[in-house]
Parts: sequence; C-alpha cells; structure tokens
Amino acid sequence: MKGLSGLAPVRGASLAVVAALGLAGCTGAMMTGADVTSAPQRPGQELSVARAERKVDGSPVIAELAARRSVLPANSGFDRIARAVLAADTGTARSELRVKQLQAQARSKNWLPSLGPSVSLTSLGSLATSLLLEQVLFDNGRRKAEREFSVADVEVAAVNLSVDGNRRVHQALTLYVDAEAARGRAAVAEAALRRLAEFDRIMALRVQGGVSNMSEQTVLRQKLIEMQASLQSDRDAAALAAAELDALAGVPVSASAGLTTLPGALPPVTPLAVHLAEAEKERTLAELRMARAGYMPGLAASSNLTGGGGLGVSGSIGNGLRPGRAAALEAVTAGADAAAARVAQAAQDGARRRQALEMKIANLDRQEAAQTEIAAQTRLNLKRFEEQYKAGVRPLMDLVTQHEALAAMERDLVNMRHDRVRARLDIARDVGLLADGAAL
Repeated sequence: MKGLSGLAPVRGASLAVVAALGLAGCTGAMMTGADVTSAPQRPGQELSVARAERKVDGSPVIAELAARRSVLPANSGFDRIARAVLAADTGTARSELRVKQLQAQARSKNWLPSLGPSVSLTSLGSLATSLLLEQVLFDNGRRKAEREFSVADVEVAAVNLSVDGNRRVHQALTLYVDAEAARGRAAVAEAALRRLAEFDRIMALRVQGGVSNMSEQTVLRQKLIEMQASLQSDRDAAALAAAELDALAGVPVSASAGLTTLPGALPPVTPLAVHLAEAEKERTLAELRMARAGYMPGLAASSNLTGGGGLGVSGSIGNGLRPGRAAALEAVTAGADAAAARVAQAAQDGARRRQALEMKIANLDRQEAAQTEIAAQTRLNLKRFEEQYKAGVRPLMDLVTQHEALAAMERDLVNMRHDRVRARLDIARDVGLLADGAAL
C-alpha cells in the first residue's frame, strides 16, 4: 500500500503529460490551418493570413542571397580589394543574423506545452509550491505569428548582412576609384606644369630682351601657380583616398594600378532594397497578426503535476474588451496595406534610380566621345600654333592658352572615365552583386 501510494502522483503526472502532449499535437494541427479569426476588412485590405510555413534554413530569400555571385572579375584589382575588405569586416551584421537565427530556433517550439513552477500564498500565510504544466489550445494564431515573425526577422537580418557587405565593398572600390581619378588628374597637371614652366622660362627671356612686357609674364605666372595648386590638390586627394582604403581593408591595397572593367549587363536579380522591404513587410504582417490575436479570446489547458489535480481549461482575452477595440483592429488592417505600399515604393525607387544611373552612363559615353574628338582637334591646333609661333606669326600667350585648354579637357576626360565606373559600381551595389553571397 505504501509503495503504490508513492507511485500514484507519478502516474497521474505521466497521464497529464501525455494528455497535454496530445493536446499540443491537436493544437499544432489547428495552427497549421486557418487559425486566425476574421476581422473587419474592406476590399483590397486582406491581410494574407494563409501564408505557407517556412523554415529558417529553407528560406527562399536567404537561399537566393547566398547563391549570388559577384560581378567583379576574378583575380582582378577590384576583386582583390573586395576580398581584403570583407576579410577585415568586424562581423556586426553577421553576429546580428546569428542572434536572430537562434531566436527563431527557440520560437519554433513555442507550440509545445510549458512546464514551470507555481508559487502561491495561502490564507494561513504559508507558501504553496507546485509544478504547473500548461498547453495553449487555441490562441487565434498568435504563436504561429510569433514563429513567422522570427522567420521574417531572420530574413531581414540576412538582407541587412548582404546590404552591409555590398556597402563595404562599394565604399572601398569608390575610394580606390577616387584615388585613381586623382592620380590621373595629377598626371595631366604635372605634364601641363612642365609645359607652362618652359613657357615661363621663355617668357622671362623675352621680357629681359624687351620683346614681351611684364603683364604677360604676370599672367603666365598666375597660370603656373594655379596649375601647381591643382597638382598639389590632386596629390592630396589621392593620398587621402588611398589612406582611407588601406585603413578600411586593414592591409595596403591602394597600390593596385588601373581600373577593372565591369560588365555592362548584370544578371536579373531583385534589388536588395526590395528584398529588405519584402522581409520587413512579412515581419510587420506577423506582428500585426500577433496584435490582433490579443483582442480575441483564447483557450489553454493546464495541470498541476505535484498537487494531484486534473486537467483544467481556462479562457482569456489578452487585451480585454477595452474601449477602442474596433479602431485597434482597423489599424491592423491598415498596417498591412501600409507594409505592401512600402514594398511597391521600394521597387519604384529602385527602378527609377537604376534608370537614372544607366542614363548617366550613356551620357558620359557620349560626352567622352565628343570630348575625345575635341581634344584630338586641339592637339592638331597646337602643332599649327607651335609652327606659327616659331615662324613669328603667333604670340607665346596663344600657345599658353591652348595648352591650358588641352589640360582642362584631359582632366575632364579622366573624371568622365572614373564617373562611369562609379555609376556601374552604384548599380551593382543596389542589386547586391559586389560581394559573393556565400562569402558573407
């Protein structure tokens, strides 16, 4: 008798656990279906509740991002810089993604019964402790929405990781292009400065011989000083961009020479801004479903395992029947419309920005072609001017003016070539093709 009485509570607890687990299975089956009650809706404001269950590891968004390949040619200067910058990343976005994944993994089991202590103060002033097993039977889809929120939260973190990686690579390559552009302008200024210095020497001799006056020499000296200032400014800009790039990469990578040709046609992929808006929309919808479930009644079963009590069923409404309930439910529906509108706005903004960048590239191509032709014609004119100057037909200042104009054209050509590369980098960053998804 004594032994059987000692086993009785254990047997009762076991039966309670089995019953609760059976109820959990039934509840899971109920949650898989339409477990969210309808709310007041207008045409075009459906909340899209019947969404397929997604596992974190099988997310199509994460799979698509991981399958992306960088458009930077392998082993090119741009590719080496990108790899160095990604290797030096502190991993903040990656750590955030790991946190979200663990949170989603924890919430994926929220449909199971909960087991925890219960402490109460009796009327006699003593404490009564017990072990309480509780299982939610019906919650209007709140727990399912919690799981969906966690999955969407992981997707948002994954997209942010891709955005962060592409942003870092874009920042590094832009610094490199800035340094290369400054070096190119400095080379033009240095060549022009040598020509102006030679003209200044000739002008000084002409002034000494009384052939030219001091005003011409003053003008020439001013042009010489301006070209020296331009040269120094370009050298400073190149040094600053190179120093920032090396600091960002953690290793000296700014010494690479030349520009890498990027492909004109990129693979058809969804821009990262649209992916982010989609993931944030799913997260918002799940959050709205959780908020709506708080205004609906729910049922839960519980059992006191140590007190020998049987199963009990309780009902409750999380937010109660407080005033403003109808307005709160209407806000849930309106929030769904706003989330969908943000996705459409992100797609529209991305398309408009890409079209603007492509038009900019086309304009730069036309301007460069025209400027190249004008520069070639200017060089031919310079040869004629030099011949006419030697023949005594042209004054020296005409040569100075032509050389100054040619230097300005060549500096513009350098800027156009590098502006086109920047525009292509902007497009590749926006669509997320500057870094391999698997490397992130």
